[in-house]
Amino acid sequence: VELFVPNTIRNMGATRIIDQYLLYCKEMCSDFEPLGINYFAADAGEAFDGVRKMIEDKAALCSNTERLIENLKRARFYLKSDYKVHVTRSSNIADHCCVYTLSDPKTGDFAQNCEHEHDESCTECSNPTSTLNEIERFIEVTQKQTKSC
Repeated sequence: VELFVPNTIRNMGATRIIDQYLLYCKEMCSDFEPLGINYFAADAGEAFDGVRKMIEDKAALCSNTERLIENLKRARFYLKSDYKVHVTRSSNIADHCCVYTLSDPKTGDFAQNCEHEHDESCTECSNPTSTLNEIERFIEVTQKQTKSC
């Protein structure tokens, strides 16, 4: 069975697509249990919300929470939208290179060498990692402050 997915659905966020798919399945056949739904995107969205709440809960202990939340929003937006535009089969930026990113150096069957160097970087790709590292340090510091009070 082939399911036609209109462009209006494809332009929705991942969690909305899942919700629409589940609703469609329920309307078409209430006994049908959908298979193959990827909850990865939905879980990622919940994780970002959880991290934001952790920051907001500790806002009174630190002055740079607004900047952390803005960077977290920027990272979330980039991963949800712009990242997929940057990914190509071949790129000098390691995070944008499909061949490099999807290769597993430990398993030869799932590895492929690139014909180019990965000697460039992308500030937007670095932002999620640096933001999450900074948030981790923020949480550690604020937990220590809370324990000492």
